[in-house]
Amino acid sequence: ATELFGGTKTPFVELPFLHEKTLREYVVQSSLDRRIAQCCAWLCGRSETSIVLVGHGQFFKRMLHLERVQPNVSVLECTVDRATGDLTVCGQFSFTQPPTATGSKHNPNC
Repeated sequence: ATELFGGTKTPFVELPFLHEKTLREYVVQSSLDRRIAQCCAWLCGRSETSIVLVGHGQFFKRMLHLERVQPNVSVLECTVDRATGDLTVCGQFSFTQPPTATGSKHNPNC
């Protein structure tokens, strides 16, 4: 990731809890849940108003309580309640699927 994004002036941090560990995590999900809790705690402790997370679909599916994994090369816009750690999906955009397939969706409650 550093090779892709490290040359920018934007702060860049590699977070170990975003690295996919093993396929076993998807069967015994307590390890995945621990990584999700670490990520939520990290987000709640940040002062920035915009943060980009890059990771694997299964991680975000479980973290955001989604019905399915989002398409590859897609963006989910979320808000975080720093008091509770709750995340809300506000918008979705896919670079690989037409708007009619997954849509460019936006949650009016955000």
